[in-house]
Amino acid sequence: SSCENGLDAVLVTGTTGSLGAHILVHLLQDPTVGQVYALNRTSASLKQQRTTFERYGLDVNLLTSTKLHFLTGALTEPYFGLEQSAYDEVRSCLSTVVDVLTMKSSIASQGRYSHNPQR
Repeated sequence: SSCENGLDAVLVTGTTGSLGAHILVHLLQDPTVGQVYALNRTSASLKQQRTTFERYGLDVNLLTSTKLHFLTGALTEPYFGLEQSAYDEVRSCLSTVVDVLTMKSSIASQGRYSHNPQR
């Protein structure tokens, strides 16, 4: 596991959106990150993530990384909506949580984010 080799384990939400996909690319390329847990509210299959990467011109080969793990759940749910055993495994090594959904809401509430790029 990543905590045994001293590398970071990062949980990131919203990886099927633009911002989340770009953050996912960065994490997968970062040699200091040993495990990346992509937590999405709906089941984010490899196919769905590949579609997002293709849409934004991102390197789909990164999706074959052995450090990438897809999870279905939400930070607001008990155990992030995971089975307790899966939650315990993630939690045992987790060093960072990147909550893209909250980041986007915070930026939007400050009036600096628009879903309409024409604005």
